[in-house]
Amino acid sequence: MTIPLFQLLLQKVGAPRASAAEYYVQKANTQLWSHMAKYSLSNIAEGVERLRNGSLDILIADTPILDYYRAIDDGCRLQKIGDTINEDTYAVALTKGHPLKESISRVIANYTSTGLLDILQEKW
Repeated sequence: MTIPLFQLLLQKVGAPRASAAEYYVQKANTQLWSHMAKYSLSNIAEGVERLRNGSLDILIADTPILDYYRAIDDGCRLQKIGDTINEDTYAVALTKGHPLKESISRVIANYTSTGLLDILQEKW
């Protein structure tokens, strides 16, 4: 489901400042990005709180993090609407030459190839 732009511009829409979500909106639609500046957030937790207290209608943020907040939402008041804006991948960062680099890479590759990573993402 895609929400028409004119409907978004009638809503209080926010995203965390300097986040990937804000960047993607800025690239995709500068009019929406300018509108969202009125509802700028310092982080996703603030956005979830503002959804709950009614000072925000729509929160745009990373799907896995929003899925987490929906999973722990007491009373199931949070819902996901629309499509994913951009498929993105996540990474694990280590210092160069870290002794666990190879082990972590093997585990991630194994989880990916067996489908366990998808199962974990769906669960959490």
